[in-house]
Amino acid sequence: MMGPLEGRARELRDRTRGKMDLMVLDLRVRRGADPPPDARVLAEARLFSRGRPRSIVSHMDDIGYPVSYGEPQVALILSKCEVLREADTVLICCVGDSVPPGGGPLPPNFSHSFLSTCFDQLREIRSALAKPARPKERPEPEAVWRTRDARLACGNCGTHEGKMLSCAGCGQVRYCGRLCQKQAWSQHKEECRKYQKVAADVDAMGQKMSESASLRVHTNGKEVVKHLSGAGLDAMITPEDAAAFQVKVEQFANVMVREGYLSKLVWGMRCNKFVTAGALSADVVRRKGLDGTRKILCMIKNAAFEDWLARHMKSLELVGRACSEIEMTLLDEDDVRLCKGKGMTGVDVLSRQLRNPDFDPKEGFLCMFIDPSYGPYADATLIVRWDLRFEREAP
Repeated sequence: MMGPLEGRARELRDRTRGKMDLMVLDLRVRRGADPPPDARVLAEARLFSRGRPRSIVSHMDDIGYPVSYGEPQVALILSKCEVLREADTVLICCVGDSVPPGGGPLPPNFSHSFLSTCFDQLREIRSALAKPARPKERPEPEAVWRTRDARLACGNCGTHEGKMLSCAGCGQVRYCGRLCQKQAWSQHKEECRKYQKVAADVDAMGQKMSESASLRVHTNGKEVVKHLSGAGLDAMITPEDAAAFQVKVEQFANVMVREGYLSKLVWGMRCNKFVTAGALSADVVRRKGLDGTRKILCMIKNAAFEDWLARHMKSLELVGRACSEIEMTLLDEDDVRLCKGKGMTGVDVLSRQLRNPDFDPKEGFLCMFIDPSYGPYADATLIVRWDLRFEREAP
């Protein structure tokens, strides 16, 4: 459908001398029915001007998105248009469940939303999704990590003594001397290439997400791969999966972060103890929360976000209020230190995130968005600023 759709968008834009530069595309599907044919989607596509947001919001309301949801979402989409090429048409894609005709009852767990893209981005996503999926065996979670002891040991003889040399290629494996490095090269050669490739892929994914989501996404390829075992490298998210994961991150950022819902939830809990057995007393935790010196990390899985989004849309539809509960894990730097002392797997990753030099707890908190179905490190860590509407409220 890309060819006819793009052709029509350009034709109508040329006909209106470039004034119609935003297209709304309804890709929603009715439960139990086949997806609508391309010809129908194309015929029902509507074009608007970015300079007339009210007409866009009115249309979204007509097709089932309440103004309370559509207005801020459209405003966010239009604010991002500055990063797109002027010649490209912005696409608003409606996804999820189709609204029953005639105002009928909504199906159980009804969920629909909309997100923005452009033809260049859509081509990349479709190209990635069109490639045949290769089944991938997922190792046990414990098997993907390298322990600190393994990282510091010689990659050939296993000793920890003496001054260690790091591999000049990947920088991830140490040796107690050149003799051990030479002896181990035949076995390390393939792994060395994997470490370098995965590190480059992680850097590219982080850069692309930062540009697309207009958010600071904290990733460092070398820091990420140093925690992975050989099994972890093989199970790492692929560039193809990363394209699909990026769409989920963008939707999460649009709905949960930019609209302030996540900021409000975490702000209200910033003075609470997250781990009962934590080393700090409740009074100390409360004081750090009030002073803005408590470094907070929030972890949310994609499955939890999708469940929240379904309830959120239903709440807006029925009572005009946002859904206020989502399943998430909250930790602060002292909780992470406690977990690290107990030898829990993967804690080094959380500790590294909280040491991010761009992160100021007085300005906000960290949110790690995760989708384990894609493998280890299928995550994006966003720096979320406190929403000014809630900044002065008492806890």
